[in-house]
Amino acid sequence: MFESVTFSRASMSDLTSLGDFAECLLYYRRVHAVVDHGSFTRLARICGPETLIGLIEDGHLSMTYLENRPAVASQVVGGRNQHGFVLVQGQGKESQNLVPQLFQDLTGKQGRGRRLARRLLNRLSSKTYVPDDLAPSLGMVEDTGYTDRLVPQILVALGVVRLPDAPQFRIYRENGAFFIDTNLDFAALNAEYRCNHADHNLDPAFLLDLLYEGHAEVDFAASRSTEMVPAPAESVIAKERVLSLLEASSRSLDRLTAFKSLVLSHNGSVADAINSGIRTFEDLRKLLGAADRFKQWIHGQPPEGDLVKSYLEDVTSVSWRTGSATKNLRFILFNGAQVAAGAAIAGPVGALAGVGLAAADTYLLDRLLTGWKPHQFVRGPLQQFLDGSN
Repeated sequence: MFESVTFSRASMSDLTSLGDFAECLLYYRRVHAVVDHGSFTRLARICGPETLIGLIEDGHLSMTYLENRPAVASQVVGGRNQHGFVLVQGQGKESQNLVPQLFQDLTGKQGRGRRLARRLLNRLSSKTYVPDDLAPSLGMVEDTGYTDRLVPQILVALGVVRLPDAPQFRIYRENGAFFIDTNLDFAALNAEYRCNHADHNLDPAFLLDLLYEGHAEVDFAASRSTEMVPAPAESVIAKERVLSLLEASSRSLDRLTAFKSLVLSHNGSVADAINSGIRTFEDLRKLLGAADRFKQWIHGQPPEGDLVKSYLEDVTSVSWRTGSATKNLRFILFNGAQVAAGAAIAGPVGALAGVGLAAADTYLLDRLLTGWKPHQFVRGPLQQFLDGSN
């Protein structure tokens, strides 16, 4: 349960997803982030270089840096919009160039920035797309059945719901260029889209890019054999491609939501603490250092299990160590010296007084004798993190 999850490049580019990203760092054994130069820069600025490196070196996070990206290039030729599928790479945005420069800017020190950059680059994987990687994506966007089926779903995921009864969005090839044939009224669709996305426009080329790049990114995430946190358009594509992985992610989210509702109902969440600025990623990193046994407990639950039920059973279960034999052992080990001293000084009354001196330690002794339980983390370090008390 909660074994591994991958955040796509598009989801990492969305600042509103950082709270979800923080929560996954706590609950999942492995979290992987796919970033480009823009999303990496934002994450490094928010976390700070040392905290970001610490999350990776501590084993909580791994990262793939996209050295280039698939994209759609569009131009008007002879009064017609034609499109081509390309790979783009920003000049100076390669990881080997961007990370040292960014870390020098963030630290204000060249030497320190370079040293931190070397530490991160030694643990950073990179991905450079080649044309062969994108052949499946190109094949899918040329499939009219695929695009007719997916484009309406993508539009709904983007908040655009006023669609014709039989929407069509088809890509065809002509003399080496690509053209779009559609019955969608993009002027009306764009007006609806901009109600929630004032800084962006919705046009045919944008949808084609979502289909093309989204298919490639879903394929790359699926190659990691993890659950996935996709952007809205990628979610639609992924349901076609990796339905089983999304079903696993949905089940995990439902279990996590139920767990937080029961156990942390009045205390907020890690996501709220990060998004509100009450807690930083450095605070989260410290919390993760205390979460090893809690995460081991989570990952030990069966994939189809009920996390809330397991938590309640573990918290309320009575260990075999609390039987009568252990009570006698507890009495002998922890009170024997006091009984002897009390009897020598004041007889039986002194002996009983000596036993009474140890009564305040009952809670501590119970914890020592019954072993670790998950509520010790939830009511301890996690509670303190959410309360802002440490």
